[in-house]
Amino acid sequence: MTDPAALVLAIDAAFAADPPWDEETPIRPDSAGDPRIEHTFRGLRGVRWRDVPFEALDALRSSIPFLSNAAFRFALPAFMTYGTTDPARAGNLLADLVLTLTPPDNADVSQLEHFTGPRPITDAEWMALVESRRMAVTSGTAYREFADRVAGLTGDQHATVSSFLEYLRDVDFDEAAATALQRYWTSC
Repeated sequence: MTDPAALVLAIDAAFAADPPWDEETPIRPDSAGDPRIEHTFRGLRGVRWRDVPFEALDALRSSIPFLSNAAFRFALPAFMTYGTTDPARAGNLLADLVLTLTPPDNADVSQLEHFTGPRPITDAEWMALVESRRMAVTSGTAYREFADRVAGLTGDQHATVSSFLEYLRDVDFDEAAATALQRYWTSC
């Protein structure tokens, strides 16, 4: 699907029945998280996903991996709509979203291990992070976390996420979206 208007309609239809936000904790239990997440979601109590302003999504820009599964599933259609209707403004949010929609595997660990760009932590901390990720992937924990995150989606919602990733792959030539499709979304 390469028509953004049709994709937005498909997102709206697939997620139309989803209830307003009413959970207590929007942060993953294993994460220190980000105080902006709590603040943003406090303002979303009782709000349906389609009524979430883009400003609230902007506030969650770098926090997608830290969202609880319930918060992620609530915000997913809003993130997809935002990325489809205003991709320039959504920017890096799309990269974080696609990364979160991609089941982990050993290739990801290898990329981390050989990353040569600037790192926000020391080399020793980086290598500890890589080893921790390797253990999570090897043990299957990382995949189970991914599966738990997307488990609450209906068949129509799965298909819509797949269409969204196809859109990113076809329109933006997004290799990461192609990887997500290959690893999971085209096989469900």
